[in-house]
Amino acid sequence: MKKRILIIAICFLISSSVFAQGQKENNYIPQTEQTKIFVDSLGREVEVPVNIERVAPSGNLSQQIIYSLVPEKMVGWGTRPTKKMQKYFLPEIVDKPVYGAFYGKKANLNMEALLVADPQVVIDIGEIKGSKEEMIKDLDNLQDKLNIPVVFISSYLNHMDSTYIDLGNLLDENERASIRAEYCANTLNQANQILSTIADTDKVSIYYGTEQDGLTSFPKGNFHTQVFPLIGVNNIVDSSSNVVQVSAEQLIIWNPDYIILTNEGGYNSFLAQDSPFKDLKAIKENHIFIIPEGPFNWIDRPPAMNRILGIKWLGNLIYPDQFNIDIRNEAKTFYKLFYNYELNDTELDQLLLHSTN
Repeated sequence: MKKRILIIAICFLISSSVFAQGQKENNYIPQTEQTKIFVDSLGREVEVPVNIERVAPSGNLSQQIIYSLVPEKMVGWGTRPTKKMQKYFLPEIVDKPVYGAFYGKKANLNMEALLVADPQVVIDIGEIKGSKEEMIKDLDNLQDKLNIPVVFISSYLNHMDSTYIDLGNLLDENERASIRAEYCANTLNQANQILSTIADTDKVSIYYGTEQDGLTSFPKGNFHTQVFPLIGVNNIVDSSSNVVQVSAEQLIIWNPDYIILTNEGGYNSFLAQDSPFKDLKAIKENHIFIIPEGPFNWIDRPPAMNRILGIKWLGNLIYPDQFNIDIRNEAKTFYKLFYNYELNDTELDQLLLHSTN
């Protein structure tokens, strides 16, 4: 009898261990009726409420992704959207308090304001800052100071779908998260399939210019340019610097196939009658465009889900036969899904001014 009881007990322990492991693989382990253990992207086991209704994003990237999934759960902003951006956001969310950002050059966290906002969990989303060990220490220290759970969810362009799945697991919003994850995964899969059909010799070269004169750029490997290799274009700027000041002479030597710019000032400067760039191949072939922006630049700012639409836009612009996409309909679909905003045709005309063939 005792032997039988021992066997039953062993079987129970084994099954319990398997169940727990399965739960851990889905980011959480049940802890109590009120809390669960969420395993974040750093491997930290953080005890969080089962029912999370009040969330504090850590900064700009985090707040964009959280807004695209659960705007009603946001207690505030790291950085409030500018007046120009605000029309794309729900008015009741725009007016939420600002408590500052945790990371980056503009880190300005106001702990008192954050505590007044009363979040149940603080969520940082993005790439690992520094080393994994350093970031674990930073978040653990912040969690101890706030006495509020602090969770990190990684976000990389190639795995944007996973970001939504993890966020959905944390917030028990799996259905909404799955819809957004599927959109991201389908976009990335389509781009990868098309990329495999483009020979290296057929890839076009591209120059990405920012600032009012269009002569500030970002090199290969920089997060600002991560969309380019995904659709099969070669960034002509190759440097160990994060930001590159480009001379007119150098750009003329490079002579790119396409030029994309961030603003109308740069666009008008490149096309001016006295411009030194009038003989560039891209200018002669009318391959100069402005990146759509509203509320965010579709290519890189911030490095969030806005880049998923950027893949479709730039792919369709440069390789229209392969990326056979109606970008107007696609933009309407994207804005409805990720911003809960209904784009009208007049707004689309403005967004796509100097942005399509």
